[in-house]
Amino acid sequence: MRYPILAAILLTLLVFGCTLAKQNGNSGNGFSNGSDSQGGQNPDELFNFSAEDEYYLSLALSQKNASLCDNIKNEYLKHDCKVNIILTQPANQESDECESLELPIRDNCYEKLGIAKNDSSLCDKISSYSSFSKDYCYGQVGRATLDSSLCGKMKDNSQSPYCYSDIAESTQNLSICDLIEDGVRPARYDRDLCYAKVAAAKKDLSICELIGATWQDVCYRDVAIAKEDLSLCEIITGENSKNWCYIGIARVKQDLSTCEKTTGQNYKDECYSSIAKTKLDASLCAQVLDETKRNQCYNRVVESTLDSAACGNITDEALQAYCYLTVAKTKRDPSICDLTPNESRREICHSLVR
Repeated sequence: MRYPILAAILLTLLVFGCTLAKQNGNSGNGFSNGSDSQGGQNPDELFNFSAEDEYYLSLALSQKNASLCDNIKNEYLKHDCKVNIILTQPANQESDECESLELPIRDNCYEKLGIAKNDSSLCDKISSYSSFSKDYCYGQVGRATLDSSLCGKMKDNSQSPYCYSDIAESTQNLSICDLIEDGVRPARYDRDLCYAKVAAAKKDLSICELIGATWQDVCYRDVAIAKEDLSLCEIITGENSKNWCYIGIARVKQDLSTCEKTTGQNYKDECYSSIAKTKLDASLCAQVLDETKRNQCYNRVVESTLDSAACGNITDEALQAYCYLTVAKTKRDPSICDLTPNESRREICHSLVR
């Protein structure tokens, strides 16, 4: 891909396009499947763009000139080009610029702008047609401003509890958890999870006593990890939570000996791998017995260290090639591709790093 900025735009379009597909497929929203009555384009055409589209996208963004976006033939790419330029405009012009766009692109503009400016009044302008975008906007602005009232504006009651929980955790305010109401799941379920997050944030084991059996072990685990207290792992009754308690503390303290407290090789492998990633020490991956997990361990460490030497320890050919490609692309060094043993994968690496 010749213009690096395109990757970021297309990632946004992928999320937005999937959202459109979901919304257009909802017979209860007043729109028929595949409807383009709101100015939308068939999501199947999302990635149908040309080299010329790439050129005008790059030119428009570099010059911050929205009129150049009109030369882009792909409708999604054209409108997202305009939205991204609007985000660079002076604050007093941005909202008016969004209003000039057609639905559903206008909603996408208000969503992005609302989140960028932490302004819930812009979330209010998103139409009910884009309910997912509206909820997402409220949730993100609520988290950023620690305003739990915005969680209450979310229509999707399967997502609003997470909004309340995140704000409760950030503010260490247990009373926010009590704002969670019955929805897709019973309120008690989500409230207990919220209590567990606050307990860990406050390092307060007594809060765990207020929680039902479903989340109590998780609460003990997270408080133990937050306090780095191995003795608290012992009060956990469930094997899985107890093992992850040991793993969490081992990772935080970077203590390999704690891994020996886990039961079963799978947990030990996870523990060694976790410490290797935390310490950025690929040599620790050798202690992981499972071959697949060991290979993944090397790859995860390399993603952070960009030390291509560790890629050589990966026994899976495809993952090893990906490991070399990751380093080559990040360092913009095509010579690293030459380390890939397989000729066809080596050529692919060179074609992507040019």
